[in-house]
Amino acid sequence: TATEKGKGARKPGSREAAENASRWRVFGVTLRPTAPNTRQPLHFLPALASELRGQGLELRLREADIDSILLERMPGLLGPAWTGYLMQCFTRALEERDKGEGGRPGPWQATVERAIVSQLGLLFCDTPQELATLLVSHDVPPALLAGFAAEFADDLPQLTPQVVRPIHELIRGTTLLQPVLPPLKALLQLSAHPAFVKQLVAQANWCPGGWRARQLQTMSLLGPCLQLTPIGTEAPAVCEHFFGAVGYPAGASDVQTLESSNSLVRLQLTAVHKLLAQLVKNVIKAGQREPMLDWLTAVCRANADRAKMRSDPLPLATDGFLANFGAVLLTFCAPFTDGLSRQQMAKVDPRYVAHGRLALVDDTHFAMSSDEFRKWADDNPPGLKAA
Repeated sequence: TATEKGKGARKPGSREAAENASRWRVFGVTLRPTAPNTRQPLHFLPALASELRGQGLELRLREADIDSILLERMPGLLGPAWTGYLMQCFTRALEERDKGEGGRPGPWQATVERAIVSQLGLLFCDTPQELATLLVSHDVPPALLAGFAAEFADDLPQLTPQVVRPIHELIRGTTLLQPVLPPLKALLQLSAHPAFVKQLVAQANWCPGGWRARQLQTMSLLGPCLQLTPIGTEAPAVCEHFFGAVGYPAGASDVQTLESSNSLVRLQLTAVHKLLAQLVKNVIKAGQREPMLDWLTAVCRANADRAKMRSDPLPLATDGFLANFGAVLLTFCAPFTDGLSRQQMAKVDPRYVAHGRLALVDDTHFAMSSDEFRKWADDNPPGLKAA
């Protein structure tokens, strides 16, 4: 029927009108002094409106006007305000994308996103600190970082160290008395993109050869992420804050205080462990498995004296660091330590201990002698299929 035919039909110009309204929402602008009735305040663009009138064109925002919109908005927004405006525009562009078919950007939406990424990219390349600050204070849309990494790929080798340095320094100075997750999330956001991960593992402080355990803890890129602790000898102010009010012998109120403090510290460290485990996974998934394993191995080797009955603690990593290090590694054991996951356990290759990065001969005394172990290792190379 005629009604059925007309139900899904678009009125002439309705698509153009919808795209025009969408651009208004994305950029928060209008070409008329009196803004439409909307909750979002719109900024009037007199220069662009005058230009379009002079050309005899209808007052609507066209795809070709995107650069003009940004150029007219820029003078009134300086520094962080300009960064914030562009971030808001990109977020609204993603919202408009979600309203479309399949959540994929249409031609004009893709142009809008590229224009915003270009403007932010120029800003980040000029002042890398802006990107570092943004990563610490916001959840940056992954699409924005991916677009930036693709468009400014040639600049990443010089840019990434300048972005990571202030984040690294912030992490080094963070304790459990401060918000611990924001700077760690900054690194996590970068680790979600292979182009950034490639630059992270290329940093001079990723895994320098010859560094001692305490140097790896305090100066390597990932080391400071693992030294958050409430242990009194390592973080006396933290220990005093959480446990200083507990008397001895502990009374009933002291026990409640202690349990509350323990729960709060445990929650914070659990969140840190999950975040760092995800960071390690991201690095491995980004194709940088070898550098990631090199760093984990370096930490184990540098702390080999920890296995001795007596050792000098000064050059070794602290108790808090190693407790966090072990907790993160244990998260990767969960899939095959679950008694119900026999399929995952079957993937574990026992021959790896004989041919891996770490020399584990000294840890096999109860299983076999050194000669027996060497013979077993020779008879079981990594590529040999299990019988």
